[in-house]
Parts: sequence; structure tokens; C-alpha cells
Amino acid sequence: MFRGCKTEDMPPHVYSLAQTAYRTMLETRRDQSLIFMGRSGSGKTTSFKHALYYLALAADKKKTPWMRSNAKVTKIEGDDGPWTTTNGESVWLVHRGGFCAATRFLQKNPGESNGKVLIELQHSGEQLHVDEDDIEKANPSKLDLVEDICQLKHLNEASVLHCLRQRYASNLIHTKAGPTLMVVNPMAPLSLYSEKVCIEVSIFFL
Repeated sequence: MFRGCKTEDMPPHVYSLAQTAYRTMLETRRDQSLIFMGRSGSGKTTSFKHALYYLALAADKKKTPWMRSNAKVTKIEGDDGPWTTTNGESVWLVHRGGFCAATRFLQKNPGESNGKVLIELQHSGEQLHVDEDDIEKANPSKLDLVEDICQLKHLNEASVLHCLRQRYASNLIHTKAGPTLMVVNPMAPLSLYSEKVCIEVSIFFL
């Protein structure tokens, strides 16, 4: 949307902030930061998700000469088709509270209306008819801990957040999006940070 635009040409939007940080990083070769601040319920998490999704898309499609010459991307070998199970295709059902794993049945039922698909929730086995726009393709489980989210076969918001959750649960708080390095909850009491670093970071955010 805003890829390639200058700061003065963009409206005040979370995508424009992400694009400004990304463009400045490429031009200056210096680290950039986006800090989401506000009261509880003000939309910090939602804004973070949108900025993260934009950075993932921008990093995946914008190939500058220095990136091509210096970046070494590990190719994930595998089938180019969708991740399927014996019953159908694995997807994410996106809803107001987040997203959950589901299986989309590949064969359409005779009574199914246009725009509706039949899925089965993996955690409960419940079958639902949902709008096709409310599901996103899931990646193979071997990509759950991938270091660079640009290597995800299906790059969508649910898949990106799932990858970040899995990495965070494994104490892998640093994740790449192309040349961008994301740090999730850097003030957490992890052993890889000394007490001095934690104090300095805490002072910076006060």
C-alpha cells in the first residue's frame, strides 16, 4: 500500500509508520524502532499486529541490490501444495478473539451456499459453516519455529502470529522479517539478558 512512498506523501496510519521505519532502515543501514504506547485496551496489540504484517509483506517483496548480494536465505524444501491432512486442508479460523486451528473439507457439500465453507475445529471437533474470507491457510508444523517469517509458505496474519507465539514459548524472542529484526517482550526476565541490560532498557521505556 505505502511501499516506496516518502513520509510526507503518506497519511497518518500504522502502515505508513512501518513503511517509514523500513525505508529509513534500508537507506541509512541503521536500526529503527516502533514503540506502541497507551493505556490498556487502546489498541497497542492490534497496531503491533498490523505493523508486523506490513513489515513481513514489505520485506518479502522488496528486493534491493544489497539484500540480494548479502542476504543468505535458507530455502525450506517441501511440496508446493497446501498443507493437507487426511480430511482436508489445515487452515486458521480468524474471529474477533483471535484465531484457532481448523480443517477445511476439500469436497464441497451439495447444500453449501456460495462463499461458505465447511470446517472442523481441531480443538473440539465441532463442524461449522463459515465465510470463506474468515479462514487463512496454515503452514506445515515444521515452519512453526522458522527464524525468518518471510520463509513461511503462507504469509498471513494468523500464520505470522502463530510463529511468533511458538518462538516466544521456546524463549526465541528474536525473529527476522527479511532485514528487519523483531524482539517480542524484550523486558522479560530471560537469562540471555544481564541485569544491567534489563535496567537500561527499563529506563529507556519510562
